[in-house]
Amino acid sequence: MLPDNEARDCIDIRDAVYLRMAPREIREEVRLRGSVTDEIEAKIFERMFPAIREEALFWYRAARGRGIVLCEGTSISYVPQHHLGKLVPAPGCCGLSKAEAAVLNYDPHREAVIAVVRGEFQGIAIIGPSAADALLQLTQ
Repeated sequence: MLPDNEARDCIDIRDAVYLRMAPREIREEVRLRGSVTDEIEAKIFERMFPAIREEALFWYRAARGRGIVLCEGTSISYVPQHHLGKLVPAPGCCGLSKAEAAVLNYDPHREAVIAVVRGEFQGIAIIGPSAADALLQLTQ
């Protein structure tokens, strides 16, 4: 979590991630059905980690710098590397040094670093082309 005065310097990517999670064919299926079935919802959430990775890759190129995707509550933000030192970890958080190490060691041309803070759960993972790897890292 960033202090309020620093949060404005981060990039809110939530809406873009949501759009990437529901590709055109899924949006069309929802429009035709008029509702979201369990099957459609499952297809959408299968795209969560790949969508976050795609958006982070975009912002790495656009901002010309490494960063971390912070998912906290309903917020999804791209935090540039130079703001990492200003992150205020929640009590018992996985640690700022772990986030810094991940940002220094990931391949920004094909991977993204994600930090998830959701209630008692907190984790950091590197999302590569295989999103299943991120789930394993977050749960370890």
